[in-house]
Amino acid sequence: MRKAASKLHWQGIGVLVALTVALGILAPLLLYSSARADPLKYNAYARVVDISDFTTGANADIHNQFGVPKDDPEPWPNLMYDIQVSFQPKEWGVAKGEDVDIGALVARLEAQSTLGMIDNPCNTAISPIFQLMNCSLDTSETVNYDGQFVNKDTLADGCTKWPDFLTTLFPGMTPIARMGDYTYLPGTVTPVSMNFLIFEPGTTLPARFNAPSFPAAKGYVAISITNDPTGPLVKDKVTDMCPPLSTDMYYFGLSKDNPRTSGVNEGSHIWRTNPQCPGTYTFWGYTASIRDADADNFDNSLDTCPYDYDPLCDPTDDTYPGDLDQDGLCDICDPDDGTAFNNDPDADAYKNHQDNCPLISNPDQLDTDLDRLGDLCDHNVNTPDGNRLDAWFPTEIEITGEECGTPTPTATATATATAGAGAGTATATVGAGSPTAATPTPTPTVVAGDTCVPVFPGLFNGRVLIDGKPATDGYQLTASIGDLEWGSDIIAGGRYAMDIPDHMPTLKPCFESGTITFALNGMTCTPVEKDADKWGAGIRNVDLNCAPVAPPVTPAPTTPPPAATATTPSTPKATQPPAATPTKIPTVPPFTGAGGLSGSSSGLPLWAMALAGWAGLMTVAGLGTLMAAKRR
Repeated sequence: MRKAASKLHWQGIGVLVALTVALGILAPLLLYSSARADPLKYNAYARVVDISDFTTGANADIHNQFGVPKDDPEPWPNLMYDIQVSFQPKEWGVAKGEDVDIGALVARLEAQSTLGMIDNPCNTAISPIFQLMNCSLDTSETVNYDGQFVNKDTLADGCTKWPDFLTTLFPGMTPIARMGDYTYLPGTVTPVSMNFLIFEPGTTLPARFNAPSFPAAKGYVAISITNDPTGPLVKDKVTDMCPPLSTDMYYFGLSKDNPRTSGVNEGSHIWRTNPQCPGTYTFWGYTASIRDADADNFDNSLDTCPYDYDPLCDPTDDTYPGDLDQDGLCDICDPDDGTAFNNDPDADAYKNHQDNCPLISNPDQLDTDLDRLGDLCDHNVNTPDGNRLDAWFPTEIEITGEECGTPTPTATATATATAGAGAGTATATVGAGSPTAATPTPTPTVVAGDTCVPVFPGLFNGRVLIDGKPATDGYQLTASIGDLEWGSDIIAGGRYAMDIPDHMPTLKPCFESGTITFALNGMTCTPVEKDADKWGAGIRNVDLNCAPVAPPVTPAPTTPPPAATATTPSTPKATQPPAATPTKIPTVPPFTGAGGLSGSSSGLPLWAMALAGWAGLMTVAGLGTLMAAKRR
């Protein structure tokens, strides 16, 4: 019995020792696990701030914002963004790039951010501005990364041609419009390119963007690309993209003249058009964060020890907490911390703050799964490491104005008396050259008595040519149906845009649809496309060819025209205005300031991260964005 008791005694002691050892091993792990259990934080925002005109059919400017704050609503740390996409409701008119002059100014991007420069975290505040131009969609004529900056003082080749890296990013995809600009990294001669691509509603982005499927109901898809995300990094330039980040994107309703070009006025193109019907419409913004492998809320792109949980080592703090020798590697993974300063221990020419594999030489910075961790030090080369957070942000905009009217079926011969000559079902183009939506022409009927029913106007716009050349600014174009003039506009940039009718008659003569007669200061104008001069509601793109009228055989009569009868009223005006000398618009000298680019380099990954979402929700415009990975 004593032997059994002794045996149990020693077994008990052994169990206690084993438990003590186990707890000694597990306790730090449990604490470590508890520390890692804190939820990730991603405090981004996206919204439409304002539009310049809330009425139906207006060509309103749209102001979008996107940002990732540092201290609001929660203090840093906070994940930075990996992708930002803005959506414009499909009821808005979104112009096709092919219908607008190359080089026309169509949007403006203003940003505020902080960069780490030359291996110093968060030491440079920047406020870049991009004057975004309508750029070519012709994928058959391409230009490489360096070539996009050629002709920087006028229209850079990256705008007049198609950058080849966009084909790599979007294989087999062509957007309906592309906006772009080129500037310098502040305080340097390093050029930076910005491209915004706008796709049809329902477009699915390529797999490399790791984005969800976008329902067509969300609207037109806009995403931005900074520099070349597929090319090699620019060494020793930008080493960190830091909080806070904020961007303001302004989509123009009508394009503006580009001061970088001379002799051409690219203004007055329709770029955005409000819905034709009043109601409440929702603009959406989507964004997702960069992944965080160790869940310390410093994402893989910023964290130089991405697999070692250390919330005390802040890579965005220029006082270097948790980094004793201030070489960019946190103490927790620095093999030689406190004894030697070395900001490139693997000697691959990428400093620690920029290197996606700081302790293993990888000059190619290859990142197969696009999680910002280099393949040579990635624990899962083909599977992205770490969680990411994403969010959708809606903004509701109320559009006011007259009701759309009651749709009517196609007019027949028996309905001509009430529907008016030429009335019937029309296809209303949603934006200049954009996909069409079936919008029946409202019935412009004349009612009994001396009053008229409301008229839903057609917005006609397009190019104006005189003997094959763009019309000079200052000519007056008029539009008449029958003997009555129902619209006029002054030519600007070789184009016109006018409502027909441009006023709502309440008393007879009431507006009746039919064939439109266009006249340009005494010249007759015919549509380029057959039957495009038939009146219809909605937005209609009608290009015109104009030529002088043949001289009359006999002198023109000097007596005034006969007074209008009951069947041919004299109001509105029934005659065209006399020819007038066009008013010349002064030529603006070419722009030679900071908007141009020079020099050569390849992708700029941190700028890509900082600017890829700047946009334009933007949009609204829009406003939409992808940026280049800081680490591959």
